Amino acid sequence: MVALWCGPRVLILRQSYRPGSTFPGGGLRRGEAPVLAACRELREETGLDLPPERLRLAREVTLRFEGCLDHVQVFEARLATEPTLRPDRREVVALGFQHPEAALRDPAMAPYVRVYLEAAPWGWPSEDAAGR
Repeated sequence: MVALWCGPRVLILRQSYRPGSTFPGGGLRRGEAPVLAACRELREETGLDLPPERLRLAREVTLRFEGCLDHVQVFEARLATEPTLRPDRREVVALGFQHPEAALRDPAMAPYVRVYLEAAPWGWPSEDAAGR
């Protein structure tokens, strides 16, 4: 999963096949590094192409979701300006940057996103001049 921050807001999306809000993300392909899977899913679901060095592992969450025990790695990236996003309109039907307080009002939010947002230090500064 990718928690993509722009100032104090985080990118939240809705998928066509499940209720509730979530982050861009998905499964690993055989032999794929988690950070590369995060970059691939971000690109496929939003059209945003970030190199892996722009993401940092922020949290790992293991919990039961939809009858399975899921192990999720949440990577973070911060942007200085809000990018133009191009959802695929098949898997992702809506997306946008939201304040975490607003996003957390969704009772159907994916549980690993909720765990991350409830612990996240909101309001981080935007990307610094060095591009980190």
